[in-house]
Amino acid sequence: ARVANGEIPLVVEVHRTAEIRNLLEATAGFGRLRMVIAGGTEAGPFAEQLADRNIAVIVNPGPHGAGTFDEFDGHDVALAGILAEADVDVLIGTGGQKPGASRDLSLLAAIAVGNGMEADDALAAITSGPAKVFDLSDRGTVEFGKQADLLILDGQPLSTTTTVQAVLVGGRVVVEPKE
Repeated sequence: ARVANGEIPLVVEVHRTAEIRNLLEATAGFGRLRMVIAGGTEAGPFAEQLADRNIAVIVNPGPHGAGTFDEFDGHDVALAGILAEADVDVLIGTGGQKPGASRDLSLLAAIAVGNGMEADDALAAITSGPAKVFDLSDRGTVEFGKQADLLILDGQPLSTTTTVQAVLVGGRVVVEPKE
């Protein structure tokens, strides 16, 4: 009931064109439904519909080589940029395949930038975007009164040469700056 009333988002993993089309058709009559597509390998042709219905998409812009699940066949590393260009709320995820994979989020965002996504959109896709989509408006941006864990970096957040200099969690420094 909470999902149908739009109180919490419904996350659905779909990849193929037919799956996405069927999902959009089956949920068209649910005006309050807040949906998030996880995966969306073939979501590009649906970008306008997704934007019109405010359906966010969690993409994994990393390369998928031989031996991956068949739902990634036809995977396009430019998908994040294509969807963002159409004003779809794009979130970047790791696909949940491996424990600790969240450490790769900045690399995945950098890959998305290298394949057409704007840098500001990619940074939002791993920070404020998930906070907005999953109703964590007290997080995801650095503003007075919001909760934040902060990384102090020595360069651009999505640069592969940037390193963490310090980490602040709950107002306390948990990783000291290098001297």
